[in-house]
Amino acid sequence: MIEEHLEIIERDIEYGKKASTAYDLYIRDFIADARNRIFEAFEELSITDAEGLLQLKLMQSSIKALEDSVLRDIESKKLAEKQLQTEASKH
Repeated sequence: MIEEHLEIIERDIEYGKKASTAYDLYIRDFIADARNRIFEAFEELSITDAEGLLQLKLMQSSIKALEDSVLRDIESKKLAEKQLQTEASKH
């Protein structure tokens, strides 16, 4: 049981490391660029273009969901590392 628990913690750490690397190397800049392009498109959009406004809102929501998911994985890694340290200090 403890072995399985430690394997899950270690898997969370490894997954979080990959998420952190991807975020630092690519995702952060991708998200910033996407947000800028969405804002630029918003500035040029007519206020009466409800369809266009909806599309921009959907794009913004998708970008936010992506970033939230990656940041959650990175935070899970940090929590898993603390948990692993706690487990190690018990034994």
